[in-house]
Amino acid sequence: MKLFTSGGNHKIVFAWFVSYMLILFFTSCVNFIAYIPIEQRMEEQNNHYVTELLENRKEEMDNLRTLVNNAAVEISHNETINRLAFSTENLSGNNYYRVVEAAEALAVYKTIESEFQNVYVYFHKLNYCVGLNTSNIAQSYFKVQFGDRQIKQSDWMSLMIENHNGEFIALPSESADYPETVLYLLSLYGTERFVPAATIVIEVNSDKFTPASGAESYNEAFFIINAEGKVFPFGNPTEEARVQEIADTYGVADGISTVGKQIMIANHSENSEWKYLYLVDKSVFQSGIRAARRWIITLNILGIFVVIFIAFLFARKNYQTVQQIINLFGSPQKSEESGFRYIESRISDIVAENQAYSKITEKLQDNVIRSAFLSRLLNERVHISNKEEMLDSLGISFPYPLFQVVLFYIEINDDMFFDNKNDDTEESYRLARLILTNILGDLLAKEEIVAEYCDVEGMLAGIVNLKTEEHIDKFKKIIQKLQEFLLSNFNIRFMAGMSDSYTNSDDLPHCYSEAMSCMEQYFFSSNDVVTYSELENTELTDCYIPRNMEEQLVNGMKVGNYEICVKVLDRIFQENIFASNQSVQAAKIVLYELTAIMIRTIAEQGIIDDENAISDLIHMVDNIGVNMDAKEITRRLQGVMQSFCTKHKQETVQKTDILTDRAKLFVDEHYMEPALTVAMIAENCNVSMAYLSTNFKKRYQSGLLEYINLVRIEHAKKILEDSNDTMERVAELVGYSNMRSFFRMFSRYVGTSPNRYRAMMLAKKKEST
Repeated sequence: MKLFTSGGNHKIVFAWFVSYMLILFFTSCVNFIAYIPIEQRMEEQNNHYVTELLENRKEEMDNLRTLVNNAAVEISHNETINRLAFSTENLSGNNYYRVVEAAEALAVYKTIESEFQNVYVYFHKLNYCVGLNTSNIAQSYFKVQFGDRQIKQSDWMSLMIENHNGEFIALPSESADYPETVLYLLSLYGTERFVPAATIVIEVNSDKFTPASGAESYNEAFFIINAEGKVFPFGNPTEEARVQEIADTYGVADGISTVGKQIMIANHSENSEWKYLYLVDKSVFQSGIRAARRWIITLNILGIFVVIFIAFLFARKNYQTVQQIINLFGSPQKSEESGFRYIESRISDIVAENQAYSKITEKLQDNVIRSAFLSRLLNERVHISNKEEMLDSLGISFPYPLFQVVLFYIEINDDMFFDNKNDDTEESYRLARLILTNILGDLLAKEEIVAEYCDVEGMLAGIVNLKTEEHIDKFKKIIQKLQEFLLSNFNIRFMAGMSDSYTNSDDLPHCYSEAMSCMEQYFFSSNDVVTYSELENTELTDCYIPRNMEEQLVNGMKVGNYEICVKVLDRIFQENIFASNQSVQAAKIVLYELTAIMIRTIAEQGIIDDENAISDLIHMVDNIGVNMDAKEITRRLQGVMQSFCTKHKQETVQKTDILTDRAKLFVDEHYMEPALTVAMIAENCNVSMAYLSTNFKKRYQSGLLEYINLVRIEHAKKILEDSNDTMERVAELVGYSNMRSFFRMFSRYVGTSPNRYRAMMLAKKKEST
């Protein structure tokens, strides 16, 4: 079935169909544009996730370093260890007894065997090792502890006799049955500073230096950079060499950075010169983004087919509207004339009637283009090679060597002879502008002066082209004559500001700036002609508040710091109002600007304690020099400022307290969730992690992550006291995903292991009964 009987109708239907397709294309573009912030958001979430992993890992490593260092220092101060280290006897008699005492002194560290693989002390003069599990001469001790690991005895002995100030050293294992071991070594010195009497050794399994949670791809990419900028070895020389090359090439800066095809997230240790970093392939970050992109493309393709079918149906249906138009015009005179041809003939008559209006519209468009181009000449330097050609194409010609800018501020009032009494100030301005430019054109017709006009910032601007310097004074007299003529005949009042003259059209922006400076005199001489040369002699061009003072005042108000605001106000009064050779007019300009800054800042913050104070402020400036002295002005300004700062500070503190209380309540309610992170809490509170963490610590003297662990440990203590649940179950109930993290955090905050704490609590209950 054909859509319509005539070929012309088919064309119109096809045009409709194409228009629907354009709408579809626009909608698809909007979908893809909307995808861009989604993609950025997904990448930010990936960044937050890996940053959170690194932050947790950094905390674990710093805690491990602190634990190991404290244990080594504690051993170094043990009296038994010191007596044996500095003994002059050989391994007999009292020294055998001291060896037993030393072993007993080290036995206390068996309670934290989950953190240390082994602890022993090598005594140099005795060539003897005392450890947690066994004690023997150095060679025999090595065979028992390291014989199966295929570590060279000479390498091990070299480590024992060297000087160590507390450092971690990776001890590689050539046996696949044993993991790599990390040794922490601390030398114990006597009177000879560089000759150690004993070496304290704490063995830590290398798995302590790899992440305990997170995606596997992130675990494999974790590395430690030591104080010398070297990668801490973990047994994969190829991977370590690659990371070392990246660190040497790009450096290791805190935060997120791109290194080749990878993304590096780095952070520094809080208690050492170590740096921790993750290296993640960009593909890991972008996998979710690719999936979202595929979904959007698939849905858009499906939508295209659906809309094409709908567009076809609507194109057919819309022909009914065309038929209604035909009925409105009346039936065609000729039967062979198609419906659309008939509509076309009728509409062509209407178009012919409006051709005259089209010419007027074209002229108006030309004026708009001319005005826009001239406005651009005034506001910026037009660095284009064909500027003259553009001026010619717009019918603009500047035949003379001198350039000047004049600004007209036309005062709209009810007494203007053509006022239409309907409050249409825009129409009144256009009529006044038309009269001014036409009469001024007649006055300049016989002079060697050319003027082109445009509208800028609610004023009429004229670019004046003059032949000689004499024409500058002549042009000013013409403007003054124009003022008198318009006032007496049309009751039109205007002020004019004239710049100095320049010999290059590229200086028009400078001319415009000078003319704007003249227009500032509107406050004091609203019906005058002000030239920039006259303005310079009045010393009013320097009456302003310096930018740095304005910024200091605004920043002080925004943070509610009244002391800073008072200091800035004092500087403004001393340097810009009380300075010598300043007039009352100059003081008014400064105070108007000062009150404008204060009012704008108060309005932006939305804190207006007393609305009458604002109007009083403006009235006060109006009366300066009449019934208001400097002391009263200072007192009133400081009163408004103090009231604002006090109220602003109170509201800021209240908002911060509500935010931190909300974060604390969220932790109290969700502490048992393993996925609870600072990022999750910040997202719930709709603020950044940095802002939330800073204000939380400021109020509760505790970091947000530390508070999470404190809440979990307190609940764990209560469960241990009141139930017989297993340690795995206790860890799960308080939100720890693995036993190692639970034991480590419990020992850190309570000072003992969970098992021992339960035993202590049971013993106390028995004693009380």
